[in-house]
Amino acid sequence: GLIVCSKCGHKMTLRNPTTPDKPPYLVCHYRYCDNVSSPLLLVEKKVLSILKDWVDEYKIKWKNNEQNLSARSGSEILEKTIEQTKKKIDTLEKQLDNMYDLLEQKVYTPEQFSARSASVTKRLEDAKKEYKAILENRQILANETLQREKFIPRIEHLLKVYDTLDSAAAKNEMLKAIIAKGVYTKEKSGAFKGASTDYFTLLLFPKLPK
Repeated sequence: GLIVCSKCGHKMTLRNPTTPDKPPYLVCHYRYCDNVSSPLLLVEKKVLSILKDWVDEYKIKWKNNEQNLSARSGSEILEKTIEQTKKKIDTLEKQLDNMYDLLEQKVYTPEQFSARSASVTKRLEDAKKEYKAILENRQILANETLQREKFIPRIEHLLKVYDTLDSAAAKNEMLKAIIAKGVYTKEKSGAFKGASTDYFTLLLFPKLPK
């Protein structure tokens, strides 16, 4: 139930061998689909290889992000920036409210109000956009921290113990905790001239923390 066929969208299933000399295969049983099956062992090997690549890539990405953050700002500076931007928004909103009051009191003519409020309105819009962008950036950083603290150790643990697990159900349960789904494609059979049994593509989608 974890790997789906890229051609028809149906879930790939395990086909156990009819004779002891043949390995179990991962197959698409939809009768009109021409996606070619592969030995389960090769698909498992590919999955583990992708997971290892994820660990390496995420660690490099987070290391670079941390270096960039330390060069630009730390979490304390980010929070301070959020506070300052919020104060800026509050100040500009009060200024705009005061201008409306002055317009109602006829201290400002409509022309004066229009001219003076335009600048404040533009600065207020810019401040709100900046505030939104900063909050989004903080959420990204929070998600990355959560991924680093929970997601990556989970993959590393899986890679360490996977081969020691004695049941397919246990392996599948561990994989489903990390992978949302995998999409499998194979165009040619290993029996086809020049083809190989491991000549397939597999795209995995991580089950990352939200």
